[in-house]
Amino acid sequence: MTQNVSDLMRKCVKKQWIIRDILPEGLSVLSGKPFIGKSWLALNIVVAVSNGWTVLNRKVERKPVYYFSLLNDERRLQSRLKKIIGNRTLEYDFIYNLSADTSSFFQILDVWMRNIKGERPLIVVDTLDILLCGKTKKVDFPLRALDFSLEHNASILLLTNKYLHKNDCSKLFSNIMDSAIIDTSLMLERKRLTTNADLLINNRYLGKLVYKVRFNETTFLWDLITKTPEKIKELQLV
Repeated sequence: MTQNVSDLMRKCVKKQWIIRDILPEGLSVLSGKPFIGKSWLALNIVVAVSNGWTVLNRKVERKPVYYFSLLNDERRLQSRLKKIIGNRTLEYDFIYNLSADTSSFFQILDVWMRNIKGERPLIVVDTLDILLCGKTKKVDFPLRALDFSLEHNASILLLTNKYLHKNDCSKLFSNIMDSAIIDTSLMLERKRLTTNADLLINNRYLGKLVYKVRFNETTFLWDLITKTPEKIKELQLV
């Protein structure tokens, strides 16, 4: 749609956040080694955002959520949800899907979006590795994801296993992670048998930051250890 720049300059355009000062709206990637808690963090975000609760010590705005839980079956997903929700009661539902590939991904979302017109939803994919490494064509997936995000005012968070890209998808992963279309790259770094980790953030609005975080093995929630992040001059997220 053609518009006048003078009209734009009169608007008060504010950056919208999923998690304030950590995860903005738009197209984002969360990466890290396998088995360090990325999926727990993603599910923390899904549950909190769908109900307007708190995640990473930040109160978040409630949004419709579609969760592609491609690593879980129903039993495992239910078990994890029970641990995260605990004694709380879900006030709002969210949609989940245990199977999808690039040929059905946007069709599924198009149908869902027609039911939530006027809202700014969050879509979480766990993991991008499974979604992209099927037999269907996926070379245009990054640009299609960006187009979908812009067209529908939808935020998309893609999880991926860093260091596991030595396969036929390696070039595609590299293109996605290095691409300027990503608004925010997050990387979780955690040593085995520890609960503390670094959450590294490369954000076009905030720059390069690191938060100290901790996985609570009683509540199964990720918490911030440091309230304010440390700025980093050089940070390589991929």
